[in-house]
Amino acid sequence: MRLPPQLVYRPGARELLLRIPGPARTLIAETCRKIPEFFGAGARFVLDAMVDVGEVTVDHLLYLVIVAELNASDAGRALDRFQEEWWIDNVERGQGSVHIGLELL
Repeated sequence: MRLPPQLVYRPGARELLLRIPGPARTLIAETCRKIPEFFGAGARFVLDAMVDVGEVTVDHLLYLVIVAELNASDAGRALDRFQEEWWIDNVERGQGSVHIGLELL
């Protein structure tokens, strides 16, 4: 599955994307296609890399950040609907590597 050309990468995200399992990359691509359905046609998406340093392990995580021009109340409702109607049923395919974030403009 191809990632959308409009996906913006923050530093380190492209490199980490190449290291995660194929199903997680597919999840990112499918999520990008679903985002406008819940957050509007103007919603954009940014892939961000994070490092979570624990006591025993270091986890490398990708955050697919939804950037939307919505007020906080509408954004909260859209995020709830997105999670309930689509994300919860699909998140396990990310194998713990993919998380969702939301930024409001």
